[in-house]
Amino acid sequence: MEHRGSTREPSGPKERTRRLLREAVRELLRTGGPLTVPAAAERAGVSRATAYRYFPNSARAAEVVRARGAWAFDHETELRTFLRLSLESARERDKPRRGLTSRDLWIADLLESLPPEVPPAARDRLAKALVPLFGADASVWTTDITELSREEATELLAWMAQDLVKATLAGW
Repeated sequence: MEHRGSTREPSGPKERTRRLLREAVRELLRTGGPLTVPAAAERAGVSRATAYRYFPNSARAAEVVRARGAWAFDHETELRTFLRLSLESARERDKPRRGLTSRDLWIADLLESLPPEVPPAARDRLAKALVPLFGADASVWTTDITELSREEATELLAWMAQDLVKATLAGW
C-alpha cells in the first residue's frame, strides 16, 4: 500500500521500460549519440517495436526538446555570451547568423523517424519550424520575453515540438 506523499516510483514492466528508455535518451543526449528510436532501444535493451510504442513521433520530439532545453538552461550564461558574440560578429561581417550547432543533427534524427510517406516539403517545413525550439534563442525568448520559469519554458517548448510534429503528420 502506498502512502500519501510517497516518493517511490511506480513499478511494473511498463514503468520499468519507460524509465530505461528515458535514461537511454538522456545518455544519448549527453554523449551526442544518435537520437533515434532504434538507438534508444538498443541502449535500453528493448526491442525497436517496444521503443516505438513508447516514443511516437510527437512525443519523441517533445522529449528531445525537453532534454535539450534542460541543457540550454543549465548553460544559459555561456549561451547568452555566445549569442551576443555571434550577433556582434555577424553584424561586423554583414552576414546572417548561422552557427554550426548540433540542432541540425537532432532535427535530422527526428525527421528520420517520420513515416516515409511524409513528403520532402513537409519534412523541410517541420525542420525549419523546430529550429527556434533549441539553444540560446529559445532560452532567451521564453524567460526574458514571456517571463516563464525554466520548467514552464521547457514544457512550452516541448508542447510546441509535439504539436508541430502532429500538425505535420496530419497535414500530408
